[in-house]
Amino acid sequence: MTGLDIFALIVLLVIVGSAGFVIFLIGQWPGKVAEERNHPNKDAIKMGSWLTLVAAFPLWTLVAMWALSAPKPPQENLTTDEIDNRIDGLKNKIKDFEKQKQEMGAQA
Repeated sequence: MTGLDIFALIVLLVIVGSAGFVIFLIGQWPGKVAEERNHPNKDAIKMGSWLTLVAAFPLWTLVAMWALSAPKPPQENLTTDEIDNRIDGLKNKIKDFEKQKQEMGAQA
């Protein structure tokens, strides 16, 4: 082997290694985004990103968009008494605003 052959082999190995590293980063990216955003389906996104990267690359973009979608906030499970208390509080605020409105109208 000549020096030129060895140089070509080194260049080829660097290119293949770089390509492998880029593929690794692309496969890992949606899972990292889902983890940072505390997505409720982060494990499914991690698995989906690797599977679609290997098997069906066009679907990888859907997994990436899924990772970027905002998760829904958890819903409150309120009892009827808590709901009634909130409604009463809002009614009281409305009455206070109406009183303030009348007072401001009387002052003008």
